[in-house]
Parts: sequence; structure tokens; C-alpha cells
Amino acid sequence: MNPRVARKDRTIKEQRKQFIIEQLLDKGIYKCRNHQLYELSLDELENTYQQLSCAN
Repeated sequence: MNPRVARKDRTIKEQRKQFIIEQLLDKGIYKCRNHQLYELSLDELENTYQQLSCAN
């Protein structure tokens, strides 16, 4: 993979992760399964966010 493409892909994922963390914090969620949100992977954050969205 082209290094520029890989760097851009990583940046997009980091931005998505930060967005989801901010959304969860706005809803009062600071931890998930005894982990701080920033410790979770993007997949774990997306799953948590989706579960929360479906519950409302």
C-alpha cells in the first residue's frame, strides 16, 4: 500500500474514533467494560455506539 494512502486511512480512522468518543462522552459514557474509551479499538467503540443508538 502506498505510504500516503496508509497515512490518510489511519488519519480517517483516528478522526472517526475521536468522533465516536465525543458522542459517547456527550451521552455520559466515560468507560466501557472497565476501560477508558480511548483504550478501545475503533470496532469496539462503534459497537458500543451502535448498541446505545439502538437502545434509544
